[in-house]
Amino acid sequence: MRISLPQRFSRAAATYETAARLPRATAKRLMTLVTPRLHTPPRVALDVGCGTGFLADEIAQRWPRAVCMALDPAEAMTREALRLRPWVLPVVGDGAVLPVRPASVDVVLSNLVLHWLNEPEKAVAQWRTCLTPGGLLAVALLVAGSFREWAETCERAGVSDSLWPTPSLATFASFDEKSVKGASRVLEDRIVVYPSARTFLASLRDIGADSPRPGQPPLHAGVLRRILRVAPRPFPVTHRVLYLVLPAEGETVQNQSILLDRPFRKTL
Repeated sequence: MRISLPQRFSRAAATYETAARLPRATAKRLMTLVTPRLHTPPRVALDVGCGTGFLADEIAQRWPRAVCMALDPAEAMTREALRLRPWVLPVVGDGAVLPVRPASVDVVLSNLVLHWLNEPEKAVAQWRTCLTPGGLLAVALLVAGSFREWAETCERAGVSDSLWPTPSLATFASFDEKSVKGASRVLEDRIVVYPSARTFLASLRDIGADSPRPGQPPLHAGVLRRILRVAPRPFPVTHRVLYLVLPAEGETVQNQSILLDRPFRKTL
């Protein structure tokens, strides 16, 4: 029986807090991009796909009076977020269409979630409708170019890449600086070095991100052994992260051109 995405993330709720090193780092990076663009501290902040609450920490630190709504489709994640961060308001729901009224949230934040949605560009458009005048939407997501070392290893082993696909930059062309006045985009490569490819796969499992691409079954043991035999040690993995900041409809913030920063490299 195929395990759904919310089920996978629920199963990982107990290990996510310690295993999710990249989401913790990108949450901090995302906040450095959005905070200077807000004219006043938000009263209501919504974290879409909250996990155990890394963005909630950043919200509490920067905007201690804000109501922090923590939404996730995995109920176990929202329970863990509330246990670890009792100031959050947990909401179990689908991020594709936010369960909030239009123009009711001052800042909508999302960290490494959007690439899991079937139509991420439609989600971005809907999320913007939830913003109050002067509000901001800020997201970090993985895009094409992520996990390329894994894909190359699978090719050498003669097997199909099984990881969940990440969207291309072109998917978000309608939200670039030319299309949306005040849009801001930053592109970064974050390289995490794992002791082995097996450790990399275990890290995906521990955060619930090990779902195979749609229509493809999980790797069986024989295929996995073929991949691991040709995988280098240590095993570097590129995570291409797009940070996107958008104003509410009819509002503007300072433009910032897309930028490919120097890679971040971290050894685990």
